[in-house]
Amino acid sequence: MTKRSRDEADAAADLGDEVRDYIARLTSEKSEEGQKLYKAEQRHQIMADRAAATKSQMRTKDNQVSALTTQVATLTRSIETLMKTITCMPAMQAGGEKDNKRREGRREKKGYTSSRNIRGYCWSHGWDPVGDKHNSRYCTRMRDGHKVEATGDNKMGDPPGNLNTATTTNCN
Repeated sequence: MTKRSRDEADAAADLGDEVRDYIARLTSEKSEEGQKLYKAEQRHQIMADRAAATKSQMRTKDNQVSALTTQVATLTRSIETLMKTITCMPAMQAGGEKDNKRREGRREKKGYTSSRNIRGYCWSHGWDPVGDKHNSRYCTRMRDGHKVEATGDNKMGDPPGNLNTATTTNCN
């Protein structure tokens, strides 16, 4: 082999070493970039999972708030109904001592022994009439102009002189 061919062979070998080193560096850089991309994808997936969990929790909370709002509205209506019922109850039931004493005296004189239809309404006899099933429809002692369809919610106008109805509030 001549010196020139040996120099060419050494140069080719050096060039091969340089190419090998260059390829190794490229592979190493690609590997590092790949690892960075993989870690970024993992972080992205973790954030997506957390966002989905937060969305689910918010939906659950929204449903709970909606249910509570509905309950509050229902309770508010119930309170309004109870307040109206209490206001529209006869003075005897609402705790009015004067009327309560007067009516007890009348009851003793008349000798009432029957139970009352609590929360019942009779057009002729008002709220809580005497008798288990006493109401406008089943009244046995109707006043003139008695209205059989009258109820506590629809009194159809009180009879004149009905002492057993509330007068301070519109209870119709």
